[in-house]
Amino acid sequence: MVFLSRKSTSFKKTVVTSTRKWFKQKIPSREKLLVVFKKYSFPLIVTAIICVIVTYSLLMQMHKEETSPNIPDIWTGEGKVVVGDAILFCFEDHCELKLNVKNNINETVTIIAAAVYYYDEAWNPRSASSVINVTLEPGEEKNIECYFKNLNYDIIFDYRQNIPRVMYGALVTSAGRVKFNVKMPV
Repeated sequence: MVFLSRKSTSFKKTVVTSTRKWFKQKIPSREKLLVVFKKYSFPLIVTAIICVIVTYSLLMQMHKEETSPNIPDIWTGEGKVVVGDAILFCFEDHCELKLNVKNNINETVTIIAAAVYYYDEAWNPRSASSVINVTLEPGEEKNIECYFKNLNYDIIFDYRQNIPRVMYGALVTSAGRVKFNVKMPV
């Protein structure tokens, strides 16, 4: 018992002496604090700026539009093949795309397929495509309808935000790809 009390007493003494030493230390003056701040502030500011730039660039890369691997990346020149109204009607089991397309070049253009780019429930970019195979003579204008069996109203509509998740549409033609805006009645 005596041995334990001695040990606890010595412990108390060391604690008391160490706290007394701490209180006896001088607080650094304002000038010393300014010197320390000047010494370490520049690297901290530079590091913070670099972190902000890296974060911003990573966010921009995440939000870039992805292209579908089954559609070539050759875009037609401005006004070669013009898409007028493009309306997407979606139902419980499929979606229908109604287009008004005009050929403005002096050669025959074949419209091979149509694609609709949209976001899924987790806001990942997706696409649905449909084969068309319609030929347009120079100056000809046609109304085209295509069906998407793998796309329906539940997939393309966000019920929480009450908005459709359609990004855009694209036609694959013999003259290249044509990008167009898709309207969807709600």
